[in-house]
Amino acid sequence: MVWILVNIDGSKWLFIFPMTKEAIPISALIYAVMVFFMLVIPVTKLAIEAKQAGELPTDNIKPSAFFRKLPDNPYLLSACWFILMLLFTLVFFYGVFGMMHWDQLNFFQFFVVRLCLIKILAKIIFSLSFLKYAQPEVEY
Repeated sequence: MVWILVNIDGSKWLFIFPMTKEAIPISALIYAVMVFFMLVIPVTKLAIEAKQAGELPTDNIKPSAFFRKLPDNPYLLSACWFILMLLFTLVFFYGVFGMMHWDQLNFFQFFVVRLCLIKILAKIIFSLSFLKYAQPEVEY
C-alpha cells in the first residue's frame, strides 16, 4: 500500500490513502452525495426555471409515461436521480476496476476516474431533468 504524504504548512501532514476495491461502496456513496448537492438539485431547479420562463422546447418531444410519473417536486425528483446515480456510480467504479484488473488506485489516478464519471453523470442528469420538465401537458 502506498501512502502519499503532503506537508500542509510545515508542521502538519496530510495522509492520502489509496482507493481499493473494498472501499468502492462507501466511495460511491460519498461521491453520489456530493454530486447530488452540487449538481443534481441545481440542475433540477434550473430546468424548472426554464420551464416557467417558457424556454424549454416542447414541440419535438413525445409524451412519455415514464417522465410523467416522476414527481414534479424538484427535491423528490432529485432523490429519484440520486438513486439512479448511486447505482450508476457503483457499476462504473466496479467496471473500471474490473476491466483494468486494478486492485487499488492512488489519489490522483482515482481523481481522473472521478472526473470521467462526473462528465458522464452531468450529461445524463441534465438531459433527464430537462426531458422531465419539457414534457407536453397531455392527459392520458
